[in-house]
Amino acid sequence: MENIPSSYYSELVGDTGKQWQTLLDFGLARADTVEFAVPVNVKLWPAALQPLASFLIQRTTSRTCWGNQQITSTTYLRYNICLEVELFLRSQNRLVDWLFNMPQDPTFYQHEVQVLWTISHEELAFLQITPQEAADLAGKGINLQLWPPGNREEYIHYPTF
Repeated sequence: MENIPSSYYSELVGDTGKQWQTLLDFGLARADTVEFAVPVNVKLWPAALQPLASFLIQRTTSRTCWGNQQITSTTYLRYNICLEVELFLRSQNRLVDWLFNMPQDPTFYQHEVQVLWTISHEELAFLQITPQEAADLAGKGINLQLWPPGNREEYIHYPTF
């Protein structure tokens, strides 16, 4: 088995929390920062982020997400991973819980490279991992598929231009 990373995705629809916690453990073990998305139409940042203000390292607002133009802007908040940020990440049992007065789409970076990124409302997680790491995660109950699938728009419902 070659040690060359490939892109994978996992659908977490119906997850009771076990799959998300496994992926969270994976991301936290590799990442040095995490980024959250807050839609611009959310006038107040989720109150849950206030205790993490001192760990905020970057704030940007953009209409571009993963190379695609979006209809509206999103504010991206990047934090150093530390105990407080880890506890905040563990406060939500499932990926879909990163909606509803919470920041969305936790994305984990290692040296500015995404290692785990998510779309909360679609309950999708994406990883850049080796085949061995994919096999290890599969052994822990994570159903992974190689990315991209045949029809990318089947999985990402963001309007693009």
